[in-house]
Amino acid sequence: MSKRKLLLLIVCCRCLLSGFDLEKNDSYILAADRIPGFKEQQKKNEMYVFDTLPVSWKSISLDGIWKYKSYPFSEYIDYWNVDEWHGPQHCKEFIKKDYDFSKWKDVPVPWSLAMLKLSDGKIGERWYGIAYYEREVNIPDFKPQSESLIIKFHGAGYRTDLWINGVYTGKNIGPQMPFEFDISSMVKPASSACLLVKILHTGYKNPPSLNSRDVGITQPVELQLRPRPYASTIRIVPLNNRIEAYLKFKGLIANKVKIEAEIKEAVSGRQAAVFSGELKVAPEIVINIPAPKLRFWSPDDPFLYFLEIKADGIPAGVQRFGYRIIEVKTGPNEKKRIFINNKQFYMRAFQFNFPKTFEIRLPKNSSFCINEKGSLREEILAMKYMNINTFRPHAMYNQYDETFFNLCDEIGILVFFDWNGPFNYHVEENSEFKAVYNGGYEHKYFGMEKTIGEFGLTAEYLHNHPSLAFWSFGNELYDHLLKGGLEFNTPIDKYIGVLKKADLQARPHCASTGRPVYKHSTPVDFVSHHQYIGVRFGPWLDVIDYLKETTVEIEQAYRQKLPFVNMETGMVNDFRLHDNIMKKFRPEFQKDIFDKQKFIDAFTSKNANETWTRHNLNAGGIKNFLTDLTDFRYKKSYMQAKRYIEIFRMNRDITDGVSHNTQPYDVMCHVRPFSIPGMDDDIHPWPDEYGLTLTEPYFSYRTAFHPLQAFLDIENYHPLCGSETRADIILVNDTENAAAPSLLIQARNAEGRVMELFTAGRIELSQGEKKIIPWKLAVPGNWSSSKYTVELFLHDNAKKLSENYYHIYTLSDNDRIKSFPVRKTALYDIAAQKFKGTDIKTTKEILDTLKIKYDSIRDFAGLQDYEVLIIGANSTDIYLLKSGEIINKWLTAGGRLLMFEQEKAGPLPWCALDKIVIAGGSYFMEIYYPKHPVFKGLEDEHGMGKSCRRQAHPA
Repeated sequence: MSKRKLLLLIVCCRCLLSGFDLEKNDSYILAADRIPGFKEQQKKNEMYVFDTLPVSWKSISLDGIWKYKSYPFSEYIDYWNVDEWHGPQHCKEFIKKDYDFSKWKDVPVPWSLAMLKLSDGKIGERWYGIAYYEREVNIPDFKPQSESLIIKFHGAGYRTDLWINGVYTGKNIGPQMPFEFDISSMVKPASSACLLVKILHTGYKNPPSLNSRDVGITQPVELQLRPRPYASTIRIVPLNNRIEAYLKFKGLIANKVKIEAEIKEAVSGRQAAVFSGELKVAPEIVINIPAPKLRFWSPDDPFLYFLEIKADGIPAGVQRFGYRIIEVKTGPNEKKRIFINNKQFYMRAFQFNFPKTFEIRLPKNSSFCINEKGSLREEILAMKYMNINTFRPHAMYNQYDETFFNLCDEIGILVFFDWNGPFNYHVEENSEFKAVYNGGYEHKYFGMEKTIGEFGLTAEYLHNHPSLAFWSFGNELYDHLLKGGLEFNTPIDKYIGVLKKADLQARPHCASTGRPVYKHSTPVDFVSHHQYIGVRFGPWLDVIDYLKETTVEIEQAYRQKLPFVNMETGMVNDFRLHDNIMKKFRPEFQKDIFDKQKFIDAFTSKNANETWTRHNLNAGGIKNFLTDLTDFRYKKSYMQAKRYIEIFRMNRDITDGVSHNTQPYDVMCHVRPFSIPGMDDDIHPWPDEYGLTLTEPYFSYRTAFHPLQAFLDIENYHPLCGSETRADIILVNDTENAAAPSLLIQARNAEGRVMELFTAGRIELSQGEKKIIPWKLAVPGNWSSSKYTVELFLHDNAKKLSENYYHIYTLSDNDRIKSFPVRKTALYDIAAQKFKGTDIKTTKEILDTLKIKYDSIRDFAGLQDYEVLIIGANSTDIYLLKSGEIINKWLTAGGRLLMFEQEKAGPLPWCALDKIVIAGGSYFMEIYYPKHPVFKGLEDEHGMGKSCRRQAHPA
């Protein structure tokens, strides 16, 4: 063996032994085994809600079997007249003393009516109508003079009316937040009472998986015996070195009251702070508790406390909270930034739509609680594993009950609250509604007006959750879709007024998610934008341009540099297929390898219902379904999740956060591979033994969202062996503290051999900092033509802190084609001069690198002397368009044309049937070719041509 070969072998062995390994190959493991501490945190019999009571308070569960009778409706109900049409006056026959309830059906409480196999509906289908619940209860022996008897519902609706012994008690209208009634004066101690509950569910138009959880009495019911006085509300405001508590009492008699307060650590029970004082009675009593040593709550350290209150020596209430301060204030470069606990915060967010995944995988014979057997906890922990620090529950469908917020408190996830009031009032099937509101977005406008009271109650009830961090009053409230002079600023101003009274913590608000910034006149704390960018098919630089342009728009609209986040991004593939198509494809979607012919048959069908599918086939998104599932999964996770998020994070100087749009693809073992209309027609029991499997997307998210991470801005992912390409190293530190990691970059070939490429020791990074290290990736000349993984590791004394990876595809000198057929080639490339001296690669530079001979031309007068014409990227100009007739004649005579990516839209005068289209909205077009056989004989039913506007993409 030669000395050179021996030395090379020694180097390879040393690199292989010393290199770090990615965890990717270990990622397909159950979450219970994969997430540190998961088994210890999982509670087999998880509580439905966190409702800690003082020791002296008594609680009697009313869960169990109730009597039940229902009246399903055959059509949707008009919300606007719900009191008039379906109020308590329509319950006369059931409140008679001699009414016999024994013939009614038995039904479990809590449970969702949509999940029951009842004669009036199939399991899992949309259920809307009136349901009556009846139960005899034993009233405890209490003292009406000094005690209050409360019946508390932890979740029921949408509208709930209550009768006690035939006497109307009250109502609650709103989402799945707890509510209660004081029945002390309506019952006798140590007696029995008949409870009659009327539930109205109006069936607003959502997929059944979105509304099946909130139908009926879906959360526990209990009697609570409370000594008076007691605190009906406790609202806590964390401030620097102290706590303010706002207390509302019931049962206070004297003019003054002695308040004692004690703050304890939630886990250890150790005392952290105390207060004692005699205060004047008022509608709301405010106490200040000095607390200089409280530990901050944050996603990195979700530390919780209890505040225990006594009034005149009587235990009056207990409230759990986190000492967390969130605010928007000026940061670097005079730009407003989001700060948590006085440290800059960057949202690594996810749209968390858990009804889509959890309702279809309930264990058999289990309670309906969404947190049963830790399922919700497991999903949130899996997100935590992915380094997510913020959830945006999309439009807050179903108003997630308090269990969700409690788990986010405990696990450490911030919640971006997106009010869903406007969605509850969407009554598409009501022809009268359509006539009055013109079929526009007026339903959202009036829905906001109608539900503002519900919003205030919800905000007040959730007040003390440290996980609740950001407010939005609606999803995509677009003024330009309103008619008759309406505009959303009017109700938004009202919401801000309500919020100021309800949220004493003054959490930041963005008015509306996705609302165009130029439409805002209402003051906001930060801007949440929605923009789907064609990352898969468009230049990556489009994303950076979008971030820069939006930042400028925000500054112009508000005359200040507000924080800017994009809370709905990343899904460039459109899954919204027609229901009939999805039912046809369903068996295929559950296979690892599809029968592609079934898709092709559907795409070429002339059925009008399938036009939407044909549209998306042409748009590019559905074409992924023609590939194998494993290939699609990989492309989606790597190309969209990882690289898209990285672009946002590498440009964090102009943006403050990014959200991926939907649940990670295919994390549920193919039981329900997609969340698409048409696949929600039944409920699948989730076998207990399956657990939650972490797949490739989780690993991609985990690396892209790691708080301390190194990224590569690689210019050329297909380098020639023996060449080098710019690959700047970008480091970000989203942790709570400064860091000084060491950096290792290594390359791994297909056989797993590792070669060290770059090292740097102790890179100083302050909290919230982004740092750029210029670097060039030098590809050794002896590498083969292959796929290599470039791996980055941040470490500290050989302890791995984070990891990242990129794939490059190399071409060796031996495999290059060095001799080409002799063709007289002309290059028209105005971009070569326009981008000269920049980092942007032009067609001229690429041809020079490949050593392809050409003549640069400035006009087309001598085109007949050439066999090939190359139009360079970004080189469409007016002169080129005016030369269409010359180019067309040359093509007709046998010329060959090669045209690279162009950003300017318009017809191609030398190809009469082709044009470069401008795509926008939900459409991510490649080349829209109306003469394709798929579209033969069809009208433009969905306005494909009209819809393609706004965002330019290359042809």
